[in-house]
Amino acid sequence: MKAGKCIMWKCSACQNENKDEYRFCLSCGNPKPSGTGKQKAAAVPKPKANKTEPDKKGKVSAMTILLLVLSLLLIVAIVAIIIVFPKLSGRSSGDDEEQWQEESSQRHSSGKSSADSSDWGGTSSFVFGGDTDPSAPAVPSPSGSAAPGETDPTAAPLPIETPAPTPSPTPAPVSEYLLPESNSRYLTEADLSNLTWEQCCLARNEIFARHGRQFLTTEIANYFNSKSWYRGTIAPANFSETVLNEYERANVNFISQYESAHWGGSYY
Repeated sequence: MKAGKCIMWKCSACQNENKDEYRFCLSCGNPKPSGTGKQKAAAVPKPKANKTEPDKKGKVSAMTILLLVLSLLLIVAIVAIIIVFPKLSGRSSGDDEEQWQEESSQRHSSGKSSADSSDWGGTSSFVFGGDTDPSAPAVPSPSGSAAPGETDPTAAPLPIETPAPTPSPTPAPVSEYLLPESNSRYLTEADLSNLTWEQCCLARNEIFARHGRQFLTTEIANYFNSKSWYRGTIAPANFSETVLNEYERANVNFISQYESAHWGGSYY
């Protein structure tokens, strides 16, 4: 057998040829250059690792976690809707109306009432109390009367007048009232559905008219003056809503809101 060809490498410093197995030049000691001989032939580039695979795996796992979280949130939302919605839909309109009327009466009782002219049929706002009438004639003092704080012994005793009995008023027929029960129960939309815009305004003022309130609006005053039960004795400035009971206060507010919702405000 023929001996294999000896592979040599040349020193870059002294140009001396050395065997491939020598790592240093035998002449000058210069190290063997890299990439020569068998090392050069045996040097095979290693394949680069695929760096995209871990990234893809990381993205896939993150996407899976996100989808699981979204699915869990969706399930929780559906369960919450199933539990809460029947409770909300189960409340009847009568319960809502009763709660609203109770809150309305509480607002009235706390003194937070509106006296705007659009709420009271176009009349002036309430003024609690009032001055005495300046047009009332003054009582003249008799001549020779005693000084203030003293009693005149010569003065004759004044006769004591016996007040005449006040006849009991005859109850007015129910047909003369637009809403006969507005002072004894809470009204509903069914009570107002058959009334016109003008009748709703008159029905609201009917509650005040029961207590003798006078009206500055001509149309309202003429309407109640035509009723046999009406006795207008209290001026608007002297009328106090404290005479209204809890049903009347709540119904005044309810009719006013009904007018605003259906026609935008009061008729007069």
